[in-house]
Amino acid sequence: MQFLRPLPLLALLCLAVASVFFNETAHADAAVTNLSGSTATLSISDVDSSGSALDGFYIQSVIDVTTNTLLMSGTYTPQTVSIPVGDLINASLDDYGSYYVVGSNVGTFSRTTANDGGGTATFTAQGDTSLVFAMSNSITTTTSTTSTTTISTSTITTTTSTTTVSSTTTTSIGSNGITVTANRVPAWYWEPCFAAKCRAGTGPGTTMYLVLYDSSGNAVQVGYADEYGYTFTGLDPTQTYYVFPSNCNLCHGSSHNVVFSYWGDGSTVKPRAATVGATLDAWYSCTNSCA
Repeated sequence: MQFLRPLPLLALLCLAVASVFFNETAHADAAVTNLSGSTATLSISDVDSSGSALDGFYIQSVIDVTTNTLLMSGTYTPQTVSIPVGDLINASLDDYGSYYVVGSNVGTFSRTTANDGGGTATFTAQGDTSLVFAMSNSITTTTSTTSTTTISTSTITTTTSTTTVSSTTTTSIGSNGITVTANRVPAWYWEPCFAAKCRAGTGPGTTMYLVLYDSSGNAVQVGYADEYGYTFTGLDPTQTYYVFPSNCNLCHGSSHNVVFSYWGDGSTVKPRAATVGATLDAWYSCTNSCA
């Protein structure tokens, strides 16, 4: 997070459409325009734990998820921006110094580790909206662990006159979430990694934006991934979810786009169905004068 600093390069963020019809035609149709055709004003500010205004915190991005459009980025609170009524909006504010973003008065709030940490509010625009982020000098952290559950065990014992040999066969299920990694398709025009360092070499230390949908097409979680992956947690192990890997158009204010190419198994389907315990590897390429 940054505070009254030179505007940095735009993070690799571009969002998926808000309604999932599980085919590319539906996504294209949804991205054309919002149904209402009207706009409203979004005001963004932040306050400390006593409710006093705190100006000058860095707004990482305001994105229209429905139309996959970046509405604003690289500016500071307080700020206003025009938003389409009826669209799903995602606004992100950075931590800075001893202040952490810990909540919002509008929409669904979530913490993010991207860009050194911050908070994101996701909501559907109903009209003029005053979004206030809550800041605190402390933050509650949760330590998560990956559990392995044994679902079957068999033991075979063979006895001879001198020795006893025992063998155990165990079948396990995987982690308690859905993990997604973001990887760069090797090419001469860019570094091999999104992360500052990965097994393939080095990179700019950036991430790609992911959206997780439930079977009804509702966006239930968002996250940022590089080669080390992001895990969606707190999921229902009996349900099927859908992972949408977002593109990044005009990244860093440039003319090039970073776009999803394929999954690790060669599939190009998106959103991709997944259940708890799955690990998906998303691969991206670069277009439009990447050199």
